Amino acid sequence: MCIRDSTNADEENQFANMMVLSWLAPVNNKSMFMFSINKRRHTATRLMEGTVFGLSVPTEEMRELVLQIGSNSGHGQKDKAAKLGVALCRSGWAPLDPERAMEGEESVNPFGALEEEEDDEEEEDGQDEPQPKKRKIELGPGEVVAVEAAVAHLVCTVVTKQEIAEEDDHWLVVARISDAYVRSSYWNGKTFCGNDAEKPSILTFFGSQTFGRMNFFEHGTN
Repeated sequence: MCIRDSTNADEENQFANMMVLSWLAPVNNKSMFMFSINKRRHTATRLMEGTVFGLSVPTEEMRELVLQIGSNSGHGQKDKAAKLGVALCRSGWAPLDPERAMEGEESVNPFGALEEEEDDEEEEDGQDEPQPKKRKIELGPGEVVAVEAAVAHLVCTVVTKQEIAEEDDHWLVVARISDAYVRSSYWNGKTFCGNDAEKPSILTFFGSQTFGRMNFFEHGTN
């Protein structure tokens, strides 16, 4: 399970949007993967061939945040990240503000160069909830917006987007990972895993707001 992060491509609406992505799987050993997304989701309208986006991998400590992201829509040009108070950064934990130093453990890039339901209905009439100010985010080549608390960031590009079947309500999207960054305590030199018992486990999702934890075991251990 990942949190998908993006910014709009146009100058007027260049702010962060997020959704929870749980239906995804690898396609091959050459950095390609696929995922399914409901056509009604706001994020689906922002995914085109060539679109660059980010994936942020959460831990068990981010469970409530994942639920909040999945139950709030980015529809209507709202700054979803600001509304939920989600701390953002550039992929690899570089700060969005170049003058702000980032704290935390060291990260590594092992690749070198290589859904949760989201409510898209309009808010009911009569609600006057103040909206947070939109934050314009300017990114350089190969950079994406990422969730600061996540333990891994992936920079991805959409390769294809197609209907699964006629009249089906989901898109099937194939994407390629160009760069990946992981906190050093979740990388054993070969595999992305939670190999430090003192660190929170990587979060996975079973559906119906039910989560699981991913733990690493060496072959032959109990």
